[in-house]
Amino acid sequence: MPPPAGKYDFAVDPGNRNTTYGLICDRVPRGAAVLDIGCASGNLALALERHRGCRVLGIDIDPDAVTVARSQGIDAVVADLTVQPVLEVVAGRRFDVIIMADVLEHLVDPAGVLAPVAALLTPEGRVLCSFPNITHIDIQLMLAQDQWRTRPAGILDQTHLRFFTAASFSEMAFACGYDVTAIERVILPALGTEVLDYGKGLRLGTAEVADLEAVARQGNANREVYQYVVELHPAPERRPLLDRVHPRAAAAEPQIPGLLDVVVRTTEGRLRYLKDALYSLVGVTYPAVRAIVCVDNSSSAYAEAVRELAVRFQGLLDLVVTEVPPHHEQRGRPLNWGLDQAHGEYISFLDDDDVYYPSFGDRLVGRLREHPEATVAYGIGQVVRGDPTEWGFRTVSHDRRYAEPFDRAGLFLENYIPFNTLVVRRAAVVEAGIRFDESLPVYEDWAFLRELAARFEFEFVDAPISEYRLRSDGSNAASSGSAVEPWTTTLAEIRHRYGAHTVRLSEGALAALAETYRDAEARHLAEAATSEARHRAEGDALKAEIGALTAEIDALKAEIDALRGELVGTKTLIRVLLSSRSWRLTRPLRRLLRSGLPDKGPD
Repeated sequence: MPPPAGKYDFAVDPGNRNTTYGLICDRVPRGAAVLDIGCASGNLALALERHRGCRVLGIDIDPDAVTVARSQGIDAVVADLTVQPVLEVVAGRRFDVIIMADVLEHLVDPAGVLAPVAALLTPEGRVLCSFPNITHIDIQLMLAQDQWRTRPAGILDQTHLRFFTAASFSEMAFACGYDVTAIERVILPALGTEVLDYGKGLRLGTAEVADLEAVARQGNANREVYQYVVELHPAPERRPLLDRVHPRAAAAEPQIPGLLDVVVRTTEGRLRYLKDALYSLVGVTYPAVRAIVCVDNSSSAYAEAVRELAVRFQGLLDLVVTEVPPHHEQRGRPLNWGLDQAHGEYISFLDDDDVYYPSFGDRLVGRLREHPEATVAYGIGQVVRGDPTEWGFRTVSHDRRYAEPFDRAGLFLENYIPFNTLVVRRAAVVEAGIRFDESLPVYEDWAFLRELAARFEFEFVDAPISEYRLRSDGSNAASSGSAVEPWTTTLAEIRHRYGAHTVRLSEGALAALAETYRDAEARHLAEAATSEARHRAEGDALKAEIGALTAEIDALKAEIDALRGELVGTKTLIRVLLSSRSWRLTRPLRRLLRSGLPDKGPD
């Protein structure tokens, strides 16, 4: 919630991921050099120094706020960055992180401040921005009453000069020469913000509010987002916006209706797999397909080989080859790069060792056209195992089929939709500000699907439309050997990071989910009872067997004792015979001695 009227000294709880500062702290590396533009009283800078071991320089336009920040031990200066260039203020210093928390909406020309700060970053540096969401449902409810009431702080702060949605901010950042690498959200429900005084000023009944919420739910996927936190990375290949061009002047190409852009992710040494993937796109019967091949983390020689391969597809496939700039991020970076290059109405994603079936586009795009309320369509993914050959992929076995109808709650528990089986309306993804999480080493596709499922409707097409290929040697399997640990730790990270998402379920879906859990619990109890009975029976049988063995051991002990008695008697007889002087009595014994009996009695 916003601070008391007229103040910007927010309390900072680094562990609360449903606050702007909590999300920002989570994305600042330990020990980083930080520039906090709009530092206010220095509370965030102080938290970063104490909890993350950072070195922070603060800048603020308010002299009183800077005085308070300095009293807390923060290195802070007074400056108006709309008048004095930031390069002059920091005097040649470089930073790992530059923070602009709820700053840009206060500026007449936010792009004029955002673009130049890229020059202050270290090679691996990032910019973290936060801004309020002007499309929150409370704003919509207020506008429905023909009202627009500014307030001392919050979404409609009296000093706000610009208002952003996730899409409009991403567009501005792109034009300023940045990649948007992550978008996170602070969630507050309807009537939960300061906009309507927690609902006290709302002159509508419960039924009317419910109707308005239903309308907002259909038209706005981000209706409960109070603030966004966005991570930006410079994209040197784009010309930065340093001349204060209005961000819309450098907007991306307009959307091409009907075009299906396929982002193909490839990396070093996989050219023959990529060839099969591209030929599968040639075979897709949908009439408007474009391949955007993103060459990631590869040598210039491999990138050149991909371009040479692309020449072979001239006249067969609309194909663009683009190199992802060098980075140290994870698997999500090339997908975000391809997403930024796309301008088709629809978009899909394909790894270089997978293929589409010919009906892929017709079936999935067709389903989206039949169901305009849906944003995602997906079909059945075939998992096959085999070996690459010079002439193509030789299938050895069909391992399984991913063919589960859409279950929103189920998708939040398990990833049952292969990434190469879906088509998405690109504009909806861009407008919602959904990106691939580049911090995840694996499961970046599942995190993306969870973001989609939290906001949009899915349609399932009951037909095989793609093939996920596993090599017989297991070299491209999801997790094998030492790769198990990253998958398990990332799974826990995803559930933690996205656990606060609100998932809207219908009454029927809730009932079905409850029934599923009840069935699972009953099955678990039955299995536990069966297991207990089995273990009890096995224990009783083991006890009986131990008893029988004990009796047998006792009998053997008795037999051994008897044999020992006989042995003692034999020893005594032998001694008597050996000590006898009777020639007749000892003759049989002497005969036995000659046949091998020891000539001395046993000791």
